[in-house]
Amino acid sequence: MRQFVTIAVNALMELVRQPIYLILMTAAGAFTIFISSVYYFGFGEDQIMVKQSALAIMLVTGLFAAVYAASVSVAQEIRTGTALAVLAKPVGRATFLLAKFAGVAGALAALTYGNLLAALCASRMAYDVYGEPDRRSLAIYFGCVTAAYLIGGLINFFLRRPFVVNGVFAYGAMVTLAFVIINFPTRRARCRRLEPEWTGG
Repeated sequence: MRQFVTIAVNALMELVRQPIYLILMTAAGAFTIFISSVYYFGFGEDQIMVKQSALAIMLVTGLFAAVYAASVSVAQEIRTGTALAVLAKPVGRATFLLAKFAGVAGALAALTYGNLLAALCASRMAYDVYGEPDRRSLAIYFGCVTAAYLIGGLINFFLRRPFVVNGVFAYGAMVTLAFVIINFPTRRARCRRLEPEWTGG
């Protein structure tokens, strides 16, 4: 069991260290939020279009990340000889492959988590042609993403730790914070959002 966990964690961290992983995670979330802030000619179906587009982005991003992660995880270990060194020890092939699968699944779960939070924020921020963009939520989300990159850069500069790994973890934390702030606004923001409905009635 200890060998399984060690191999799975190493596979997960190996994928998280790839710069393409951070770029893919950030780009998917940013584009999902972006599509909720532009005008559509949806004939009253604008919010449904945003939700379907967000789910499509999640699907394409997940497929691309799965293919890339699986190919890199196995091919790189075979090319460098790490797989042969591990299999030479008392580790079965089934344990090795299952642990690799668990590591890749963990990386995909983290990517899906970020995309899910972005999709939920986009579904809340979506508006029809008669409304206005939610600029406050847009600024909060992209401000938190910028803060995540700054945190990763500062840790890399002062502590000499890898930027990509710290950027991924900081991105997950800051996107979670943005999700909480956007979906649980203050009482003043709720009253401001509901004000036209009260005055119109």
